[in-house]
Amino acid sequence: KEISEKTAKVINNLLAQQELFFRNLNDYESISELKPSLFQRAQYNQYHSKLIDNAYKEANKKSIISQLVTRKTILYGNCSIFYRYNNPEGTNKTREIMPFHHYSHSIAYPSLALLDPHNLDFDLRTFKVEDCYETNN
Repeated sequence: KEISEKTAKVINNLLAQQELFFRNLNDYESISELKPSLFQRAQYNQYHSKLIDNAYKEANKKSIISQLVTRKTILYGNCSIFYRYNNPEGTNKTREIMPFHHYSHSIAYPSLALLDPHNLDFDLRTFKVEDCYETNN
């Protein structure tokens, strides 16, 4: 298939821009300021983590949901901790640890073949015929 002259110009322009991009990218490898050390990366990660943590705490203070419900922390997946306030002022609190309880539920779903065997057989045959028709065309 032939490519039009306009399309060829666009493709050549894009390839030239890509080549220029990669050439400029390789030039920046020699600049040491663009390569932070592991220590600087760790410091920035700590700083960013503190920013996110502070933003989360501020949003939590203003949240209506946090005022309605108590906060619980999950410990190692087998118990949770929460604080119970012993007086109305909320100054005297005790730490409570509550282990999780095991709960399971299962149900046996009836098979469609037992409930309605004739319609199930008809549907399966219809699907097979449709599949054969699609593969042949």
